[in-house]
Amino acid sequence: MLTRKLLISVCLSILVSGHALAETRYVSDRLEITMRSGKSTSHGIIRMLRSGTQLNVLETDNDSGYSRVRTREGKTGWVLSRFLMKGQAARDKLATAEKKLAELELENNKMATAMETMKP
Repeated sequence: MLTRKLLISVCLSILVSGHALAETRYVSDRLEITMRSGKSTSHGIIRMLRSGTQLNVLETDNDSGYSRVRTREGKTGWVLSRFLMKGQAARDKLATAEKKLAELELENNKMATAMETMKP
């Protein structure tokens, strides 16, 4: 009976300790999609496009779920329409906002320093 209780205790300890070692991780926001020569996965990959890449949509085929697009460099191909969005990627919006915040903080510090020099 004592051996059974000991075995159960050991098993529970192992389960609890395994759970305690777990780390929280996040899926990367860096996504790459395929630009293909046609409207299916059986068509060859022309190039990989990173999230945030600006594309011009030339046509959309709702039946296949693909859109024909052109890159800034003039390359054309087909990508899955569900991976396209009208607005800028969140990662790019964040970078722009952080840059603007740094500029405003610098300007604020300059104004605060100027005000301190004006005090009698």
